[in-house]
Amino acid sequence: VSACGRGERDDVRVTMVFESSGAFIEARIAPEYSWLSEQPGPGCVSEGSTYSCTRTRAPRPELDACVLDAVRAARVPPFTRPRFLVTYPFRVGH
Repeated sequence: VSACGRGERDDVRVTMVFESSGAFIEARIAPEYSWLSEQPGPGCVSEGSTYSCTRTRAPRPELDACVLDAVRAARVPPFTRPRFLVTYPFRVGH
């Protein structure tokens, strides 16, 4: 995934679904990205000593397609539930 940036930097949150065997089923780019910060900034709301920040990421078709192609190779160990959904924040080009 990190190679997808081609010199550009971005943070891409990907929601992936796996079946109980651990095999990949599907993935999608999550449009909102959230994080905690010690500093205020655009899209940040104070929560005491930290700030909860959110930004909406504009679609980037070429980059998004590369990231989705890369995560299709993902596998996890087998588990008992029928499906497992996980959202992971990838850093591209950093």
